[in-house]
Amino acid sequence: MEREFMEFDVVIVGGGPSGLSTAIRLMQKAQADGQEL
Repeated sequence: MEREFMEFDVVIVGGGPSGLSTAIRLMQKAQADGQEL
């Protein structure tokens, strides 16, 4: 049996207020550091 896997640095589960604010803040920090997500 072969399993598929993916590597992630960050996983945000859910689209509620805390998940959305985490995604926004992560994007802001990436842009400030000149990185692409």
